[in-house]
Amino acid sequence: MSILRFYTNLKSHMTEHKPLTKLLAFKMVVGLVFLEKKFNMSQIIFMILHSTDVLKETSKLTYADVYIGLPTMLICIQMVPFAFFFLFAYSTKPYRVDGGNLRYGNAQEYLAVEETEAGRTYKPRQYQGGPLGIYAWLAFFNALEFFREITSTYSMFREGRIRSADPMQSQESYRMQYGM
Repeated sequence: MSILRFYTNLKSHMTEHKPLTKLLAFKMVVGLVFLEKKFNMSQIIFMILHSTDVLKETSKLTYADVYIGLPTMLICIQMVPFAFFFLFAYSTKPYRVDGGNLRYGNAQEYLAVEETEAGRTYKPRQYQGGPLGIYAWLAFFNALEFFREITSTYSMFREGRIRSADPMQSQESYRMQYGM
């Protein structure tokens, strides 16, 4: 309900991103998995097939194929339509910056902060990432950023231990920080 309330409040700002379609796509997959688990639909079908000797081990089908492979393949086949629906719901079209489909009046919104401060002129282009996004992958595997994340995680754990060791001190620091 909170997600729907959030959607109704920001509906006019998010129309090109199709948020309700995205929510529906995700919830349909979760719903199908829930129904599969709740009612054991595939297990009931396979139990009937096993009990009537329609589905049994042969020279072509092993025990693992019959009891693990076929039910798993059935779930994969059920997910194919959802995969195509996800391609529609999570389209990259609203995020492209190629000049032809700019939805906002101010094209400067798409530029990096450094470029807008430097006063460069806007030239329509797509996001920069190099061929096949190689620059993005290099930034992703940046060892310095990886080290910074590990140290910040360590400091958060250390701070959490300090707070859990002395709950009164953490309550006082919270009150001082937020003016309570």
